Amino acid sequence: MKKLFFIIALIFCAIIVYSQQNQTSIFTNGDKLFINLGVDSEFYYTHSVEKGHTIYSLSKAYNVSAAKLYSYNGMQDGAPISLGQNLKVPLHDRQIYKGINLDKISTGHYIPVYYKTQPKDNLFRISRVYFNQSTDDLIKRNKLKDNNLGLGQDILIGWLLIDGKLPTIVDIESEFGEEQLDQEIFIGPINQMELDFDSLETMLQEEDIDSLESQYPAGFNPTLLGDHSYNNEMQIIKKTGVAYWDKTILDNGTVFALHESALIDSYISVFNTNTRRSVRIKVIGRVPYGTYTNDVKLLISPRAAMQLGGVDRRFKVEVNYIVGM
Repeated sequence: MKKLFFIIALIFCAIIVYSQQNQTSIFTNGDKLFINLGVDSEFYYTHSVEKGHTIYSLSKAYNVSAAKLYSYNGMQDGAPISLGQNLKVPLHDRQIYKGINLDKISTGHYIPVYYKTQPKDNLFRISRVYFNQSTDDLIKRNKLKDNNLGLGQDILIGWLLIDGKLPTIVDIESEFGEEQLDQEIFIGPINQMELDFDSLETMLQEEDIDSLESQYPAGFNPTLLGDHSYNNEMQIIKKTGVAYWDKTILDNGTVFALHESALIDSYISVFNTNTRRSVRIKVIGRVPYGTYTNDVKLLISPRAAMQLGGVDRRFKVEVNYIVGM
């Protein structure tokens, strides 16, 4: 009799646990997340609270701390939530897998993440400015036939991982050679650091830096090379001009520049002659034709303007940048 009672008790506990798990389940098959732009490299999803949902279960499901959920929604820690309440769930770029598709991923569960186009949006702005990814990848992922976007069009940004570890696509060209470039290797999360000349400066001795600079012609600034390797057709251009920043651009917390002729994926050095502040900014593209007046040769993101101490939309700057093949 005791054995039978014990078995019944186990079954009863299992039913309760299953019921609780079922009630607090956040995601179901076929779910899609439609996100809005936030600040500081974040975007957010508006979650409607259902029966069994708690701040704790939401924080676990979306991998966001409970404290951040409370603060992001202007709530005090421990405040109750109610059925049908809309909560903004902040997500970070690092939580999104941005491959072309999920064909080569065999583990983990992913929810597709969509962005609905707004007025003035274009492919470049969505891919490079908002969501930090290749425009070509965005086109391929969405199977777009051209660069035209409709207002309110659903654009697949990537996939939110809801369990396990997010894979990272590794550039294997330098390690394995060109014959294997059609393959993709996935590894666990890594600490990604942009290793630029400024960070090298803290790692190398002074004589090492002098040796590094001696590899380039006099007056050439190697810190501006960015993703490029030096060749003898490159040259440094120094100009005084006007920097323009568009307050309507949602830069998602990033620092970038659009320039008329600087090498894309190189850096430009911008010096504000009024505030005496200097910033090194990555060039991610050209100033869009027809969007601004013809005298706009340098467009910087709002965050870049903030770092330079810019108050007016147009301010005088000294610019150093690389041109060449």
